[in-house]
Amino acid sequence: MKHRVRDIFILNVIFIVLLSVCYGAFDKDKPAATTSLRNSNPEILANWAALETAIAQDHEFSTGGTNSGKHEVLTMEEETSAGASSTNELHVQAIDGGSGQPEFAITSEDGDELQMTKDGDLYSSDNLVVVGTSTLGGAVTANGGITLGAGDDLIGSATSDITFNTDKFTVAGDTGNTLVAGTLDVTGEATVGSLADGTALTTSAAPSADAEVANKKYVDDSVKGDISGNAEFVVKAWGLITHPTTVTVSGNISSVSNPSTGVYIVSWDTNFATANYAVVVTAKDASARLGRVTDKIAGSVTISFTNVTPSQVDVTAFDIIAIGDQ
Repeated sequence: MKHRVRDIFILNVIFIVLLSVCYGAFDKDKPAATTSLRNSNPEILANWAALETAIAQDHEFSTGGTNSGKHEVLTMEEETSAGASSTNELHVQAIDGGSGQPEFAITSEDGDELQMTKDGDLYSSDNLVVVGTSTLGGAVTANGGITLGAGDDLIGSATSDITFNTDKFTVAGDTGNTLVAGTLDVTGEATVGSLADGTALTTSAAPSADAEVANKKYVDDSVKGDISGNAEFVVKAWGLITHPTTVTVSGNISSVSNPSTGVYIVSWDTNFATANYAVVVTAKDASARLGRVTDKIAGSVTISFTNVTPSQVDVTAFDIIAIGDQ
């Protein structure tokens, strides 16, 4: 009896081994219609095992599990070319992207193929439309250029700089300072709040064309001095004074007083450096009048008019100019 039990056990072991070898793969033709019920059982069990193995590939589906059938991972075999999609279908596949490794791609119902990976990177073989906000942690390379639509802005943080060709054009995010290493051509109008004092702006070189801008130093040198830049050679004050104290027209004259007959005191807006400046006076009157300077300080000049007698007399008006260093 003991030997018989042992023999049956050995036969069962041999049967299970042969079952795994002979029936390890799913075979839809097994059991055959002619197979007896007794012999069908191992073939049916083998097919169930093969089905479980196949379905459990990348799914949660195994004996003793929840058998939810949900995907755990998606594994696709590479196809040589894109598959065709039918109406209301989207074909998802792994294709040969030409680099020797499978690439992820989809094909629309219109037959448009979009490759979405390349050499391990996220990729788009066609237009990429981003409707919402996207945050990119690394560098963005746009070989075909970037086009912003109407109303779209390019916005960076306070520490984000916009740089082209390493350092040829840079806009600093924290200050807004802009560096242009080459020539800056402005075809439209430009509004400049202020210009920093630098070598290019302090040169005394004259503009070479009407469209060029004369900087302040060139203008100051031209206004303050003669062709050699000597400031004391230029008229610093002038005017037409109508009796008694009316400043009809003038430059650098603040006020006029007539303290006594024939005496006029002309005060300057901007004082001269010293009292050593020149004054020229011409009387405008129906009679002969002689004007002379009787006192002069940095801030004003006193003028006296006389007739031929000579006696001090008022005049209808007089012209005055002053030249000197301020």
